[in-house]
Amino acid sequence: APYWNLNTDVNVQLNWSRHAVVAKTEITALDRAHIVYTATLSGLPQQNTNISYSIHPPRSKSHLLRSFTFAHWPSTPKYESREIARFGAISDNQRELSKFFKVLKAMTEHHKVDYLIHAGDVVQDYASPMGYFRISQTTPLIYSHGNHDFDPEGLTPYTGDRHRRTSTSLTGPAKAGVWHAYTLAGVRFIVLDSNVDSVEQDRWLNAELQSKETRGAWFRVVVVHISPYTQYWEKEAWVNNGEREWGSFVRTRYVKEFQEYGVDLVISGHQHNYMRGQDEHMVYTIIGGAGGSLDKEVVEDYEVWRSMNGGKVKLRHHYVLIKVTGDRRLIWETYDADCGTRLDAFVLHSRTPEEDLLPEPI
Repeated sequence: APYWNLNTDVNVQLNWSRHAVVAKTEITALDRAHIVYTATLSGLPQQNTNISYSIHPPRSKSHLLRSFTFAHWPSTPKYESREIARFGAISDNQRELSKFFKVLKAMTEHHKVDYLIHAGDVVQDYASPMGYFRISQTTPLIYSHGNHDFDPEGLTPYTGDRHRRTSTSLTGPAKAGVWHAYTLAGVRFIVLDSNVDSVEQDRWLNAELQSKETRGAWFRVVVVHISPYTQYWEKEAWVNNGEREWGSFVRTRYVKEFQEYGVDLVISGHQHNYMRGQDEHMVYTIIGGAGGSLDKEVVEDYEVWRSMNGGKVKLRHHYVLIKVTGDRRLIWETYDADCGTRLDAFVLHSRTPEEDLLPEPI
C-alpha cells in the first residue's frame, strides 16, 4: 500500500497503471497542510513487471503533478550472474532528521536502490509525522515497527490501520501489531513486530516459516526491530529500567524457529551502531546507524558477535546495500555514512535445494 504525503490543503487524484488493481484509497487529513493518501492494491500479477502511479492535483495546482514507477518482482528472473535487485537498508534515525537526511543522501548519491528496508524507529514519537514525510514517497519500503514508532492502537495512518492485528498479549494489555511477509526477487522477507509478545504472532510465524513461499525462496530474511542479541545499550536503563526484557521473546522463542526452518539472515535495529555475527545456522546484523546517537556501552556478551564467529562492530553512522544476483547470491555491503568507506561485506549463497524452489509463473 504505497503512501503519498502532500504538503497542501488541496485534494488530488491518484492514477495507477493497468497492472495495479486498487481495492480502495483512504484519505486522512493530519492538519490543514498535510493529507495522507493510502492506496491499497490487490490482484497484482505473478509475473515481474513495473507499476506506475501518478498524482493529479486540480489544474490550478498543476505544478504539483508527480509520477513514479516501482518494480514488482514476485518471481526470480534468470539473469545468471547479473544483479536483479538492489535494496538499501537503514534503521533508527528517530528525531535526528538532519543526520538522517545526510545518511539518505550518502546512500542515494552513490547507489541506485529499488527498495528501501527500514528496521524501525523512523520517528522519536509515533504520533509525530515529521520523520515519515521524507521516506517511501518514491521508493517502496519494507518496514518493521520500532519501539518509538509503535502505535499500540494501530491508528497512525503511516504505520497502523492497514495491517493492524489486535493480539492477545502474553505480557500485558492487548496491542495492535503488524507482521507480514512477501517475496521480492527471490527473497522472502518476514517482517515481525518486536513490540508485541502474542500468541497470534507466534502462530503466524510458525505457519509462515513452513509455507511453500518461504521454503521455496532463494533466501529467507527476517526483519525485526529489536535484535535477538542486543549487546550495546545504556547500562542504567538495561539493568534497572527493565529494558533488557524488551523484545526478549524474539531470542527465547523465535530464534529456535529461525534455525529449524532455515532462515538465512536476521536484520535488526534498536541498538545504534553496526554489528554482524552468526551462529551455525544464520547471520545476524544490527543496522541502527541512520542518525540516532550512537550506543557505546556494552551490556551483554553474546557468543554470536564474537570474532571467532565473524563478528564485526562499527560505532559509526552507516547504511547498507544488499544486492541479489541471478546466480542466487545475496551480497551485503555496509558503508560509513560520513566518509563513504566500506565498513563490512559478505556474501550469502542460496541454500534452498533445487527441488524446493518455487516454479516460475506461466
